[in-house]
Amino acid sequence: MRPMRNVTLTIITTLVALLILSGCQTESQSEATPAKTACIELMQKMPVYYEDFEF
Repeated sequence: MRPMRNVTLTIITTLVALLILSGCQTESQSEATPAKTACIELMQKMPVYYEDFEF
């Protein structure tokens, strides 16, 4: 039982270390290109419920 516990702790420690090192990378608004901004604006105009949506 002891070796299984050590393996489990090692895996958990490795996963936590990977999550901490990768972190959450966010993009500031100044890095957004005009094309990306236009795409975001168009997606925000899409209706939430699109059953009645027509092109």
